[in-house]
Amino acid sequence: INAEYMGEPNALQTVYEAMGWAVRPKGLDDPLLILRISKLFNNPNKMWKEIMQKGSQNVHIICEDECVKLLTNILRLNARFARSLGHRYISQLNVIQNDMIQLYHTYSAVMKQAYSSQSLPTYIVRMRFAKREILRVFKEFVMRTENPKYVLDELLNPLFEMVLEDYLQSPENIRDYTALALVIVVSKSVGPNLAHKLSDVVRTMILPTYAMICSNLASYPNHRIYLYMLMQNIVKYNFQDIWTLVKSNGLLYEMIVWGMKSNEIQVNKVALETLIWLWESVSLLKESISFYQTYYLKTLNELLSIIFGGLHSANLDTMASFLAALRNTVLGCREGFLLVPDQLVSSSNLGPLQSYLRQYMKCYPNLSEPQIENYITQILSQRDPSESLKPVLKEIIAVNSCSVQSNDVIVEITIEEYKEEQKNRKKCIPGLTRVKSEDLLDMFQNISIRDEDEI
Repeated sequence: INAEYMGEPNALQTVYEAMGWAVRPKGLDDPLLILRISKLFNNPNKMWKEIMQKGSQNVHIICEDECVKLLTNILRLNARFARSLGHRYISQLNVIQNDMIQLYHTYSAVMKQAYSSQSLPTYIVRMRFAKREILRVFKEFVMRTENPKYVLDELLNPLFEMVLEDYLQSPENIRDYTALALVIVVSKSVGPNLAHKLSDVVRTMILPTYAMICSNLASYPNHRIYLYMLMQNIVKYNFQDIWTLVKSNGLLYEMIVWGMKSNEIQVNKVALETLIWLWESVSLLKESISFYQTYYLKTLNELLSIIFGGLHSANLDTMASFLAALRNTVLGCREGFLLVPDQLVSSSNLGPLQSYLRQYMKCYPNLSEPQIENYITQILSQRDPSESLKPVLKEIIAVNSCSVQSNDVIVEITIEEYKEEQKNRKKCIPGLTRVKSEDLLDMFQNISIRDEDEI
């Protein structure tokens, strides 16, 4: 493939991805594969090495507009090729890996120095694209590698050294969501072995991103969904370490609940799935009673407000599963778990829960007494799986669709007024009040993470 075709990057990227599938061996590794990859990348690698050698002598060269564009196109070829070739891309990765890391640091330093909150110069935007493609090359490889041990032994430390501190120190406008995506795929690949790096991930990525989305509810949609996908992986693969945080102050739990209240469907779904996983994991612990005692009614109230608000009907399956998990917590009759403060120790939680649901539903005048009793019976029926709760929730939303609640006062409205109310509610993202990032960072300084050998 001749160098002049670099002028048509989109077509060339498609060709390279197709070639990845073409040279991908079936069954045992093809002994000629490395040679084929080397021939395929002969011209791109020559251009890459030439630019990097000049850049080692004069850093301004690799910051020139044309060089940044050319390097970005070469990186995109590598990302597309890694996507189709998988772990066998490793031979080409070894050729450019160190250069990519060095280039990432160089562009980061230039971007931070030239950053302006008003607008980003064109060359800064181009460098941002180049950094994003570096992240994508690693992300595509890690996603498709068949050797998680290689990721843990060879890539985890250099990648986190490249990404974490840079993400923390970068201004909000130039923090790339692809960095979050890369950490997500790495965390999924290494699983529990991320424990020794977890405190760094929380300090440099989770807390700054959470502060971003709390302070600016309209921007950063990709950061929001990737943040909650990262939190989901951490809860799933590193629950014992995160449980320390939940026991100490519950900030992580509040962050997940914040996501459950988001009006973005994908964020809402991921947060709900994370909560389901969290509650199932907590149920296996001896310390679960204190957690239930603190968060059960708060969580149930938040979930019911979302269901009765009717803003997340697309995720009724997930909401039904979470409601079933909360129901099963009570019906499990854990010893020592008291739903209300004045409850007798030996009494069941079923009666107080029925009373709570009854009082909650009575706030909505469109629900009649027989309907309320029928809904409570169906919700609390342990014989019904979570799937059977979905029709009940759909019926509740349909019956309740023409009443709104404001400051504990029920107001009957017309359908047109209801639609206008829903439209206005969707313009905002419900959640926690603004959180200062420095307060969050102070809180995490004393968190101890277990050594890797203990996982």
